[in-house]
Amino acid sequence: MKLLVASASADRTAKLWDNNGNLLTTFKGHLDRLGRIAFHPSGKYLGTASFDKTWRLWDVGTGKELLLQEGHSRSVYSICFHPDGSLATSCGLDSLARVWDLRTGRSILAFEGHVKPVLGISFSPNGYHLATGSEDNFCRIWDLRKRKNIYSIPAHKNLISQVKYEPQEGYFLATSLYDTKTAVCF
Repeated sequence: MKLLVASASADRTAKLWDNNGNLLTTFKGHLDRLGRIAFHPSGKYLGTASFDKTWRLWDVGTGKELLLQEGHSRSVYSICFHPDGSLATSCGLDSLARVWDLRTGRSILAFEGHVKPVLGISFSPNGYHLATGSEDNFCRIWDLRKRKNIYSIPAHKNLISQVKYEPQEGYFLATSLYDTKTAVCF
């Protein structure tokens, strides 16, 4: 199995590397620095989030841009994909998490509730929930079926920079932050 590593940069590009450190592809097109990147569950695509207020979907095999998504009013900080690959979610400095249908390229949900920028997002393994972490020190859990916030976790005294569900069953959620603590929520 060929292992690939992707990196995002302040030079407005993402790069794809093999496991020997050889550069395979440079993804160019963003007009400002990149925040975070994520592989699509199929491994065939790469999502990039940028401070140019867009996120893009790239073909890993060809290096071509497949989607250019606009909809955030401020910088897009992070991106992640639904476990079945049909949806993407982006979050950013506009304090929103947007859910996108990859088949149509349209934003289908905008989760509002954070009062400061949203920096981290993660789908639960079953795909029913989305966790967001924000500079408002809250981790929020959103139910995609009910289209609303179902839990607000005030677990920290400083901004939450990333959230991540445990990938097998999703029984645990880890948050990382700037108060020298890590929380694992059950």
